[in-house]
Amino acid sequence: MKRILVVDDDPSVLLGICHSLHGRRNEWEPILALDTEEACMRLDAAPDIDVLVCDLTMPGEGGVKVLRHAMAKDPHIARIVLSGHGRTEAATDARKLCDRFLEKPCSAQLLQDTILWAIDRTWG
Repeated sequence: MKRILVVDDDPSVLLGICHSLHGRRNEWEPILALDTEEACMRLDAAPDIDVLVCDLTMPGEGGVKVLRHAMAKDPHIARIVLSGHGRTEAATDARKLCDRFLEKPCSAQLLQDTILWAIDRTWG
């Protein structure tokens, strides 16, 4: 079972992503975080995170901090950014830290395909 940490400060987006992953519930276990600090705590508490799906723009230090924390914790964690702010300075920084950058809105199929790609690339 692959563990996927999903981080977004909008609860409705977080639940939507979780719902879109439901079809693979026998293969993927979503772990949810609503902010940067919670995401970093979950990364520290769960040493076996396989994929990180992270929003970029969140209160505080945002998704870039989560990406850096994940890389420092385990460089093998596949890092996917899912953001509605793809043309900002933070987005430029995030593109250097992630394996894939997806812009919102993103179809459930594209997100699933990207997670599969990341798992195959990292753990395949």
